[in-house]
Amino acid sequence: MIYSQTGSESEGNKQEQKTVVSIGWRVAAIILESYLYNVTPDHVFEELMVKPRQRKMIEQKANYTFESAKKRSILDFLKDLIEGIRTSEDAREFLYGRIFNYLSPNAQYLFATISILVDNDLRFNFDVLEYVLGKVIPEKDQFEASIDEVINQKVIERNNDVYGRVYSAELLQMMTARYNEYPQDFRDTVRNLLNSIGGKDIEGDILEAMLTQADKSRAFSNEKETVEKYRRVLNNSKCSYNLRKSALKRLSDYLSNSRLNPVAAISVIEEYIHFFIHDSDIYTLYVYLLWSQEVLEKEKAVNTIREFFAKGSHKKTSNDYLTFFALGTGYCINFDILYRKYEEEKLRKQQYRMTFNEYGKELFDFIKNAPLS
Repeated sequence: MIYSQTGSESEGNKQEQKTVVSIGWRVAAIILESYLYNVTPDHVFEELMVKPRQRKMIEQKANYTFESAKKRSILDFLKDLIEGIRTSEDAREFLYGRIFNYLSPNAQYLFATISILVDNDLRFNFDVLEYVLGKVIPEKDQFEASIDEVINQKVIERNNDVYGRVYSAELLQMMTARYNEYPQDFRDTVRNLLNSIGGKDIEGDILEAMLTQADKSRAFSNEKETVEKYRRVLNNSKCSYNLRKSALKRLSDYLSNSRLNPVAAISVIEEYIHFFIHDSDIYTLYVYLLWSQEVLEKEKAVNTIREFFAKGSHKKTSNDYLTFFALGTGYCINFDILYRKYEEEKLRKQQYRMTFNEYGKELFDFIKNAPLS
């Protein structure tokens, strides 16, 4: 019982006494904060709609408790008080349940979802949290504002730019309970996104983890799931140039070699080639796949080569483009000889001459004049 009285009591006083007792440990924790930081707990009384007479009862009991504490070790006093709070379900619900209600909707998502990301040390990865909540909190500034909210409410602390930590195991229990109250479709989305990066314990960058999971899917998942995992990397606006390039090359390799579907590989390269307008590696892969198909695709390969080198910035014999230029020269000459149709001999000779001057002669002159290594 949080307080006691002697002498006769009116029925009204007894009812007030019951009300104060029902508050119990919920107020005890706030009173402790007042004691430690020398602030008044008026805001708590107002929120609980505690009557003035009841306030006086609580404050009298608090003063008595603190005076008693002075006669004991303060550490023992705090230990007993905190242990009482920890073991009281009512106290936990009051303390942590009210924190949840103070938060904005976005911060409430964070409060709940962190519970499935923590390790044994109550630590979690901020990047993973941002990723799994990307559908409900799509903007970076919204996410950071929500993080600040839960930090200010003493729910978590920021260890560094990568990791945060939940303050206590008791708080984590409340966070888990809140997470389980969210709709199943929300929890399924979070779980699927978490699985797409291989779980909560990732090393390095989120997108690198996503690409690793896509690679693993080649052996264990069906084609649809595997392609979707690669596309998540390719479509991510935060994806770096090199990582997107790796994802595109690996996806095209999977489709053309593992699934024996070069047409699908060509299609996916065409979808993303605008990211690589100066990249001869991607163009080499694209042209190679086109050349492996029928005459129409071979003609498209030749036209693609000509269009690429028509750009003034793509010097044919530069180190960046020489290999692609040599491959393109062979394809262009081969197509003119074996596949191109001519209505008369004159047109055939004109085409040969043009291709030789633009490609064959330039490549031959470069090789002839190149210094011997």
